[in-house]
Amino acid sequence: MNRRLPKERQRFPNQAADASPASQPKCKILRPSATNDDNELSARQKTLMAAFQSSIKFYTPQRERRAKLSLLSQVVDHLRNRHLDGFFEPLSVQEILEEMSILNELKSNIMWLENEALPDNPKINVAPDGKFSFKPKYGIYNRVDLYKLLKHYDNKGLGGIEYDDIAECVKDADKVIKSLGDTAFDYMNPKTKKRVIYFNDKIYDLKVDNDFKKMWRSVCVESVDEEHVQEYLTQRGLTKISVDDTNRPATLPARGNRRKLSNKRPRRLVNFKSNAHIKDILQQYPLNKKS
Repeated sequence: MNRRLPKERQRFPNQAADASPASQPKCKILRPSATNDDNELSARQKTLMAAFQSSIKFYTPQRERRAKLSLLSQVVDHLRNRHLDGFFEPLSVQEILEEMSILNELKSNIMWLENEALPDNPKINVAPDGKFSFKPKYGIYNRVDLYKLLKHYDNKGLGGIEYDDIAECVKDADKVIKSLGDTAFDYMNPKTKKRVIYFNDKIYDLKVDNDFKKMWRSVCVESVDEEHVQEYLTQRGLTKISVDDTNRPATLPARGNRRKLSNKRPRRLVNFKSNAHIKDILQQYPLNKKS
């Protein structure tokens, strides 16, 4: 019998125990370290993601309303500019947006313009075929039309016309107003801070001598009575216009002493005519007196 066999037999269980999976140490998985290319790629992905998130439109009711009102304002301004440039033919909403180079507008906003915003706007005129054009407040297009309108307002006692309304009707409103010369009067309203244009009728221009103006401005009559004023005017060859007291209307009594006037007409005395055509045959008979 070989002497090595007992020793190997004793060594075999020990080797088997060492070779079992439980006794073996866990293998560590080594991951490769990130390289510079991987770092650049991750940074590029982060920037692209941030740009994508910033480009997304998050619509809220308030932002949607602001976008609609902004679109409406742009459309009205475009139609007004077309009107001032002499283009009066109406356009559809799609044609208006194409002229404005707005090609990616939402369908809901386009429907809102066609059905609600533009038809209800007082500055927009709706044609029978559903197209839209600008509607100014006054139908004036040049200098002559503006002159006639100002004169009409003056004759009817309607006052002046605001500059903003004229600027919506006539192109280069300042030049047109200046071309009217003295017939137009430009006034700035101190309360509203708006310009108002009035018609200046030369018939009412009163030419006064400069010497009289200087004399008038140099005289102070705040603390002077009527007698001194009359004396001052007489010394300088000026006369005062007097009115007879008889031509003045009679003063009415106080309200408490007034008598209520009657609405009845005064009675007229009626003269009855006698029967002149039968006076020849009339006879008088004495009355029988009872005794």
